[in-house]
Amino acid sequence: MRKLFEESLGCSPDVSSLLTRLTTFDYHLTQGFSTSAALLNLMCSPLDEKIQKFIANKGLSYSRYIDDITISGDFITEGTRNRVRKLIQDEGLFLNREKEFFSKGEKVAIVTGLNISTDKPKVPRSYKRNLRAAKHNAQTKPVSDKASAEKTMRSIKGKEQYIKFVEDGCCGRSS
Repeated sequence: MRKLFEESLGCSPDVSSLLTRLTTFDYHLTQGFSTSAALLNLMCSPLDEKIQKFIANKGLSYSRYIDDITISGDFITEGTRNRVRKLIQDEGLFLNREKEFFSKGEKVAIVTGLNISTDKPKVPRSYKRNLRAAKHNAQTKPVSDKASAEKTMRSIKGKEQYIKFVEDGCCGRSS
């Protein structure tokens, strides 16, 4: 982070050190900090440009949401995959190979928890099915702890709002 503040944003070493301490935990970006996504976007800007430049003439599309990278197109060679992996690692970022997923189009494409196989993102059916089951259980089972039951219902309402938000137009697809 300190390098980002000094080199990319032109901060002095003292200011960079202070900003790093304020925006990280043990010098790592932390999930949930309000600054983390913005700082990650600044950090990944050079990577985004390098990947965009690399795939520009290959008929592929690139997008990134936080740390989830998606490259799509009709055919992505193993050489292209390897080069993208190297570009990511050259930026000092770590890959979790267990989370890599390549699809040939026969399966529903899920990116950041959303089905992107249709014209606009949708919440996967399994998520909705599990939510309906949780709601049914919450409404039909005897309540022993009223506070816990209320918390469960608030969680269910929040998830229903999330589905409405996603599927009623929050996330128009970009090309």
